[in-house]
Parts: sequence; structure tokens; C-alpha cells
Amino acid sequence: MARPQGSMNKNKRGLLAQLKRQYGDDFNPIMKMAEHAVTLHEVAVQSKTRDDIKASLDAWGKVAEYTEPKLKALEVDLTSSDGTMSPTVIELIPRLPPDDSSFH
Repeated sequence: MARPQGSMNKNKRGLLAQLKRQYGDDFNPIMKMAEHAVTLHEVAVQSKTRDDIKASLDAWGKVAEYTEPKLKALEVDLTSSDGTMSPTVIELIPRLPPDDSSFH
């Protein structure tokens, strides 16, 4: 019989058990990733170097893979009803702020 979706196989269970033996029963790999992401973020804020900022973004991206649903790519059909390709035009219209006496 197949195991329920999301349940761990024997290898994964064994690896997690070994990690918990080595690092303590409260060890959680995702939480450890988040802790390191926080550290990398703090380094990036201080140094403001491109490499440190990239490392911080990469670390948070890895945490996000485990905590947020992955968005599905959407396919956009740009052909018109007669089958020809027509250019897509996006018109940007500036909005003025509301008339406010405090705005100068």
C-alpha cells in the first residue's frame, strides 16, 4: 500500500532521527535554515555588499520553498480571435495626488 502524501519514507525518517541524535530532539532543518537566513540578513544589512545581499536572498528563498506554496506559471495567449499576433499595449496614466493643502 502506498504511503500517504507528505509522509516520510524510511531514508528520510532515518536521516531526521540521526540529525536529532546529533543536534538534539528539538532539531528542525527548516528552522535551522531560517536561523541562518536571519544571520545572513543581518550581515547583509551591515555590509551592504552585493554578495552578502545575494546570500541573504538565496537563504530566504530556500526557506520560502518550504513555507509558501509555489506559484504556478501562467500561459498567456497573445493571438487575436483571427489567429494573428497583435501587439499588447500597456498605457500608463499618471494620477495626480488629491488636492490637499498640506501637499506642496
